[in-house]
Amino acid sequence: MASGNQSTTVIESASLDRLLRGFLISYLLTAVSLGLVGYLWGRVGFDLLIVGMGWPHVIFGFLFNLGKVADGDRGYRVALASLLLVTLVIGFVNSMRPLTTIIYLYFTFHAFRDEIFIYHQRRTGYRFFGRVLDRNGLGIMLGAAVVALIGQLPVHGPNGKLQLYLGLCVVAGLLSGMACLFWPKQWVRRRSGLCYAFLALLLFVGAAAVIKVLRMHALSSPSFFAFLVVFHYFSWYVFSLERAGVRPTSPVVQQAVGLGAFLQFLRTVPGFLKAVVAMNVFFMGCAYAYYILRLSPALRVPFDFKFFIYLLVFHVTTSFVPKISRGVTQLKPLKAAVA
Repeated sequence: MASGNQSTTVIESASLDRLLRGFLISYLLTAVSLGLVGYLWGRVGFDLLIVGMGWPHVIFGFLFNLGKVADGDRGYRVALASLLLVTLVIGFVNSMRPLTTIIYLYFTFHAFRDEIFIYHQRRTGYRFFGRVLDRNGLGIMLGAAVVALIGQLPVHGPNGKLQLYLGLCVVAGLLSGMACLFWPKQWVRRRSGLCYAFLALLLFVGAAAVIKVLRMHALSSPSFFAFLVVFHYFSWYVFSLERAGVRPTSPVVQQAVGLGAFLQFLRTVPGFLKAVVAMNVFFMGCAYAYYILRLSPALRVPFDFKFFIYLLVFHVTTSFVPKISRGVTQLKPLKAAVA
């Protein structure tokens, strides 16, 4: 009996390692890239990185959304048009009265929702077409929202927010330890994503604490919002490469032309790598020309961070285009760990 429990623990631990690998790679890439641009160009480097990497990310996202709409019926086209209208409304209101905190929370919801989706995809071998925000997903999203709101609360004293983050680190560390040790066993085993979620929370709160320490010592450091945005970029790139590496090639899709052919090209590892590298080099070069070289004021509208916020809102809003899953078996999320 003991050996059976031990083998189950090994299987679940191995699954967790596989699930966390992409997350940890994205986290490391985020920390290294932000550290590098901060070292080279100071605080302006963080805006350069967000905007330079942001344009390709938004373009890729919109192209895939167009692909969904092209494959769907009239309802999907109406959904995209409605979301574009919502984007215009948010942008107009923000131009009249800044919605900084609301946009921050809006993007936080988008980023964590996508992380739950990516978790489901990895958990099911990239075959997930179910509800992203099921009961467990809503619980994780609620926890993320509470942490995000706590980070916006005013605190007393110069060390108040740091103490808050350190306290959250302790709580997240204890919860991670309990979940990874499967204690209490029945509660944790019925919620297989808890260990993953608690470790992610620990890493994110830890990043917020490190950022606060750097600022207290007058060192160049990004905002936590910047960290979350850049992590979101890398997370989707890493996930897309993983998915492209296991996706079977469809002869029917290979015969597509136009947008369909280009999307099929992006769904291959070599195609995706070529497109990502080319577009990021181009847009990072444009951002460098604006932020560092100050070559032309004409670059201000597409590359100034103040205006780039509108592009982020556009990306977040249009990401809610419904998923096309007709003819695909719905998989129930977070019911059991991958064995």
